[in-house]
Amino acid sequence: MLNNVAVASAELSRFFQVAHQFQAEGLSAPMPAGFMDEHWHGLLKDEKTYTAFCVDVVGVPVKHVSLKGEGRLPWVAAYEARFGKLDPVWFTDSSGKLDHEAYQRYLDSGEVIASWDCEPLE
Repeated sequence: MLNNVAVASAELSRFFQVAHQFQAEGLSAPMPAGFMDEHWHGLLKDEKTYTAFCVDVVGVPVKHVSLKGEGRLPWVAAYEARFGKLDPVWFTDSSGKLDHEAYQRYLDSGEVIASWDCEPLE
């Protein structure tokens, strides 16, 4: 699990950069439910450290806002164009278990189908 935390921090940084780009274009970048969302929520508990993380990554504090939905994650292609394939941590549940089937589906199709309940907003 410890390794997932380090990976999740790097992935959250990348996600915020893509979300920043999406927001500049008037688009939404929902955060899928799972380990990554739980990691984000954990970082939010320390406001000073979280704010410093956000400012370092995108130059401004990033708010956590509610946005419920389910479907294809629209930001995956933009992420891949900038950083390459998504890390398996994106397909890991909050207990740290990798959903091998969902990850393989992504590798085969390039799409991620997920549910979400929040998104970043600057």
